[in-house]
Amino acid sequence: MHYFYVLGLALHLVIGRFLPRPSAVRVQIGNCPATARVHGDDTSLALCQCDRHDTQYLLSMILPLIAKGATSLDLEDELARDRIRDYHVHELLTQCAGAPLTRLALSNCDLAGVKPWTMAQIAQFNELQELIFDSCNFPVSESQLIRGMAPSFQTLSRLEISDNSQITDKLARSVARSCPLLESFCVSGCPSVSALSVLALMEAAFFRVSQMLTMHVEKTAFDVEQLNRYIRSPLFANRNEWKLTPTAVQLGYEKSAVLAEHI
Repeated sequence: MHYFYVLGLALHLVIGRFLPRPSAVRVQIGNCPATARVHGDDTSLALCQCDRHDTQYLLSMILPLIAKGATSLDLEDELARDRIRDYHVHELLTQCAGAPLTRLALSNCDLAGVKPWTMAQIAQFNELQELIFDSCNFPVSESQLIRGMAPSFQTLSRLEISDNSQITDKLARSVARSCPLLESFCVSGCPSVSALSVLALMEAAFFRVSQMLTMHVEKTAFDVEQLNRYIRSPLFANRNEWKLTPTAVQLGYEKSAVLAEHI
């Protein structure tokens, strides 16, 4: 038994010398078998959640060798079928703890089975510039999620949380005066978000470095007429200083938009 342990350790060290040090690590939950691919600066790990394969051990062996210099980390459930197991997320965040991450993205992940203290590990990444949660279900409240993101507020330029019923106007109020570098804010598909989110970010416009902020509020409770009433209310700090103009943006097709301009 001791012999095999030493052999395994030696093999681990030898492999570690030849593995690349990618800047982007992508982990995909899918069908068997588990695979690893390296292409340039990108490394992709495909894992299953079946009981026949010890993918937790695979993560604990491979990630320390490739994640130390990673600046981007993605976790995606390709099948969008089962709940992501806690040990996958825990191992991923634990092994990447020392990485200089500037981007963290989770896509199509049902995280309801992940323990709250595992999700809290997101707070260890305090220099994120991009934080993306696309079609994810969280095991924690909106307030707890915001606390986990807060250490990166000073560096965050892009925040995207889409297709999530837990997100409300509280998110925009929390980041409005706390993210001076924010340039893109997306809450598309979050039905509890209203014009108050846009209002909060407009009020805090002069707290941000960039003169332009792009917001995505598709499939929410946002109402441009309601926003227009808000900015003309005597309760609004910058009353009569903003103008709303209907416009369109080209995304391969024409998409209606509203330009909010400080005058």
